Amino acid sequence: MQGPIVALESFAITFFRSPIQFNVRSFLSGEFSLYDHVLDHSAQFNVIPPRYLDQNLNSLDVYFAMGRGCQADGVDLPASEMKKC
Repeated sequence: MQGPIVALESFAITFFRSPIQFNVRSFLSGEFSLYDHVLDHSAQFNVIPPRYLDQNLNSLDVYFAMGRGCQADGVDLPASEMKKC
């Protein structure tokens, strides 16, 4: 069984190669997100509250903890507020 990161990389490669195979030269950016585009930008620009970094979580777990919260393995983190105007 492959891990989630390997599966995600495989999906992303397939997702971005398919337009090229059909001679599509441009497509919209932001078509792929693991959870939310606001959360994607926070992670991309490293705007991560310290409470998530102090928990010894890997980067993918930090990403989802920010979006959904994390209550497992002795970690109790609330989800970040993501307000969209």
